[in-house]
Amino acid sequence: MNITGNEASKVSSIEGWQFQSIQQAARNVYGNAVIAPYLMFAGSDARQYDRISKNTYRFLPVQITSEDLNRMHGTNEHVSVDNYLNAIKFYTEVILESNK
Repeated sequence: MNITGNEASKVSSIEGWQFQSIQQAARNVYGNAVIAPYLMFAGSDARQYDRISKNTYRFLPVQITSEDLNRMHGTNEHVSVDNYLNAIKFYTEVILESNK
C-alpha cells in the first residue's frame, strides 16, 4: 500500500485585522456567533495560497445542520435559500469590514 499526502498549510494569525474583519462580518450577519480558529483535517485548495499570502482563512458562512453534514460532498448537496442569502451578506460584510 502506497500512502501519500501533503504538508500541512501554514497556521494563519488571529491577531491581525484580517481575522478581525472575518469575526466582525460574521457577527454582523449572525449576531453573537462565536468565531474561533480550528484545525482542519481535510485537504483544501487553500494550501495553494501559502506562497502568496501570509494568512489563508477557510470559512463557510452558513449554519449547518446534521442533515446538511450527511449530504456534504454527496447526493443532493445544497444549502437553504436563507443560508445562501446569509453567505452573500457575510462576504459583503467582509469587504466592508476590510475597508475600514
